[in-house]
Amino acid sequence: MMTNILVLLLVHYIADFPLQGTFLGTQKGNYDYLLFCHCFIWTGCICIALSWIGLFAIWKMVFLFVGHFAIDRWKARHPKNKELGMTKLLWIDQALHGIQCLIVAI
Repeated sequence: MMTNILVLLLVHYIADFPLQGTFLGTQKGNYDYLLFCHCFIWTGCICIALSWIGLFAIWKMVFLFVGHFAIDRWKARHPKNKELGMTKLLWIDQALHGIQCLIVAI
């Protein structure tokens, strides 16, 4: 089970940072469609990993997408304080996504 969690966390970090790129990273907070695209890519990557380790289920896909969208939208719509967004809010955002990965891994 620990390996499954590590695989999901690795895929999470790859999909949540380098795969979103600069454009989505800077614009997803301004446009819900771009946020949708980011969440779709992230969820797809996590679901591919879940399928690879034999843990995929439709409810997990829905849970991951809706949860990621809600978390990222909350962070993006928070009052525009760049320092807060790149520190405390980023840690909360990443902790919540990590919890999502834990839930679907068990």
